Amino acid sequence: MEHENKTLPNDKKTLLDTGGYEMHNRALSRKVFPRIIRESNEVNSDKRNKPQIRDVVAFYYLLLDHVSGEHTHKDGNPNDRFGACWLSYSSITELLQINRGRVKSLADILEANGLITREKVARDMRQTVLYYPSYASRVSEDGYIVNEDGEKVVPDPKIYKPKPRKKVR
Repeated sequence: MEHENKTLPNDKKTLLDTGGYEMHNRALSRKVFPRIIRESNEVNSDKRNKPQIRDVVAFYYLLLDHVSGEHTHKDGNPNDRFGACWLSYSSITELLQINRGRVKSLADILEANGLITREKVARDMRQTVLYYPSYASRVSEDGYIVNEDGEKVVPDPKIYKPKPRKKVR
């Protein structure tokens, strides 16, 4: 491997040697997420209690860390969930310590920014959401995902506005 001859910081070599890692595009942390946070704060500047937009970062990496990388099942059949994360709402809310309604809001923001796509599937009489995180291979200098057509994915700023809460009767 390339890292065998390179001096690496801290315990990075141990991590690489044990295979306990996954790749991500550093431009996400350096450009994309700061832009998303900035845009959300601008849209919600009139609010006293701004939405916790930082949760979008943890949510994205949670999905990315739970993607199925198994292309085919042990029996040789193709895995129809290859590249997808299908954590349940309860798993997501427990792992991130957020409420259930927040999951959809965060997923909407990620999807509007080109960071995930979603597919609803019915299986065993239950509906499951499959999340397909993008590895964001193309990012513009100003922090936008660039799609396969070479166009920036620019979200409608309304996506950052909190949804009105439903009144409980």
